[in-house]
Amino acid sequence: MVAAMSQPTDDRQPEGSVCGGEMYETEVGDRHPSEAVVDVVSAIRDVEPADLDPLYRTVDPDALDSLCTNEDLGAEPTIRFDYEGLVVTVSASNAITVVEP
Repeated sequence: MVAAMSQPTDDRQPEGSVCGGEMYETEVGDRHPSEAVVDVVSAIRDVEPADLDPLYRTVDPDALDSLCTNEDLGAEPTIRFDYEGLVVTVSASNAITVVEP
């Protein structure tokens, strides 16, 4: 559960995102999970996506997309990894949570 401590003021904050001080949540929407991760992290860091370290240096983007969209897995996978100094969690329910440690 995320308790919002302040409302986002950044115009680049992804649509549907909630800023909880040090926690951010968003939905994947119609993007691939890997694209959504890059979008939300670039918004949090207030940089262009191209200015971030490539996601593939942290996690395989194709594997992330596949795990989060594979209905044959039965259980709902959750993937957690560090990216750009943030802890990113992606679930098969298309939710992305980013925490600043």
